[in-house]
Amino acid sequence: AGFVRLAVFYENNRLVISLMDAYGLADSTKTAVNPFVKLYLLPDEKKVTKRKSKTASDTRHPHFDVKFKYEMQEEVARERSLWVSVWDEHLLGSNVLLGETLVEINALDLSKTEHCQYLLTSPDVKMGEKARHNSSSSASNHSSPKRHDLFNRPASRTSLYSVQSAASFLSSTGVQLPCHVQGSVCFAVWYADHHLSVHIQSCTDLARPRQTSYPDPYVKMRLVPEISKSESKRKTKAAKQTTCPVYQQIVKWSIDEKDLRSHMLHLSVWDKSQWS
Repeated sequence: AGFVRLAVFYENNRLVISLMDAYGLADSTKTAVNPFVKLYLLPDEKKVTKRKSKTASDTRHPHFDVKFKYEMQEEVARERSLWVSVWDEHLLGSNVLLGETLVEINALDLSKTEHCQYLLTSPDVKMGEKARHNSSSSASNHSSPKRHDLFNRPASRTSLYSVQSAASFLSSTGVQLPCHVQGSVCFAVWYADHHLSVHIQSCTDLARPRQTSYPDPYVKMRLVPEISKSESKRKTKAAKQTTCPVYQQIVKWSIDEKDLRSHMLHLSVWDKSQWS
């Protein structure tokens, strides 16, 4: 469904949402779209926190560069979740939902203003309604809503061939790209039913170790520190002769949530034909 790039931070007694751009957007019926972004802070039964960007014309990579500000105390902001949805504007007929994501504000460092990339889930109009309902229910007892069983699966786009992310990243949804990118990997991480799950979706623009041929790439994953050598390591199947492999594979670890925060998730991408 694509990605959206934004920053969430707190300054001058305001929660600021800095929306930069989106990419990889597509309507199944056409190659280019007229995208705009809608934001809500949940819970929000009366939709008073709704914000909307301008509409970009005929593009799959819209550039917005706009800031939305909410006057509220920081502790109140941390009890909210940011619902982001990207739409294709149709002048004749209903607008089409292209993708959406839910950002747990309490999991973010609100002192940082860097823009991060967030994976948009496949369109599901009922998704936001379900999130709003769950958030409203939990607000009554002043506790943060549980999101493990919701639609949003934290995802990031990070540098290859090797990357480490803290286990605390499981509660957030993005990592800023470093400047020494050798390609990128799109993956999602979530925890549910006593299992850590990692969805390896795809890679793009991988390096070619041998200029005369394309690599046969696969992704290795391991938890650090290791549970055991056999239990900590996972890997995908190898793709054939490509620098932009698509995997769509999910791997799991059985681990208690209390032990999760003490681990790192290490990902690396290998060329099987060279490193087998």
